[in-house]
Amino acid sequence: MVISAFHKISQFILSGKAAAYPLVQNDILVLYGLAAFFQLKTTCFVSQETLAAHLRVSKSTIIRSIKRLVSFGFISIVRKKKLNHYHLLIT
Repeated sequence: MVISAFHKISQFILSGKAAAYPLVQNDILVLYGLAAFFQLKTTCFVSQETLAAHLRVSKSTIIRSIKRLVSFGFISIVRKKKLNHYHLLIT
């Protein structure tokens, strides 16, 4: 059975595992925002501008939260031809 990124993130947060990290509200918002683009995959590419518009926050908020999510090991970023490919690392 394929588990969606949204479900993986929800399980991670609701199980209490996320409590071990100093997440702020915007980090969770951005993580769920990325989940909308992951769909049933664990990789997506979306611009920071698109993500900011989708979530109705500033681009600087997106950048800050993505840096935090990478530092916590929740996502990784691979840059390919001027596009960021985001990989969900939560299992």
